[in-house]
Amino acid sequence: MLCLIDGFNLYHSLRDCEHDTDARVRWLDLRSLCESLLHVLPGECAIGEVVYFSALAHHIEASRPGTIERHQRYMDVLRATGVSTRLGQFKRRRVVCPVCGSARDRYVEKETDVAIASRLLAPATRERYGVVLVVTGDTDLVPAVQTARSGPAALTVAVTFPYRRVNRQLRFAADASLRLGRASYLRHQFPLATPGSNGTLVSRPIEWS
Repeated sequence: MLCLIDGFNLYHSLRDCEHDTDARVRWLDLRSLCESLLHVLPGECAIGEVVYFSALAHHIEASRPGTIERHQRYMDVLRATGVSTRLGQFKRRRVVCPVCGSARDRYVEKETDVAIASRLLAPATRERYGVVLVVTGDTDLVPAVQTARSGPAALTVAVTFPYRRVNRQLRFAADASLRLGRASYLRHQFPLATPGSNGTLVSRPIEWS
């Protein structure tokens, strides 16, 4: 099974969970989380690959120092567990208020959707995997999910919705859907200090505690 994770969508879900429950869940072990979902997926599945799609938020580094370092620290720990990382980028967009006419810059991360869709529809994915698990609640992926499930080499696509990210359109587009909640996040946290990609222990950021 191939597991594709929309890191940006998941991150905001984790923050929502922390806000709602006062839990601390950003130090999430993605491979362990995906493995815990195998028993509810169609057929007999085993984890073949886990891919984490995200982007580094350079535009907020000045106002929130350490943002990049914390994200890189987390990705290093993910890579140590065999999770692949694919980074897009934030794009600046000029937004004009329709009421007062004032303009401001807004940064939008859109490359993740395209990257996940491309991997989902790649010929190599159909050749290597029968089942793909997509962790997201983003409706932009509905067309890709529908296309992946069509044709003679159709994939079985299951969608896992992060906390507070359930989406009706995406649920009906997929073969199966699951929901993640606070309990799932808490069960699959890395230890406070866990080995990074070079074997050195990496500590959970203080800001995430």
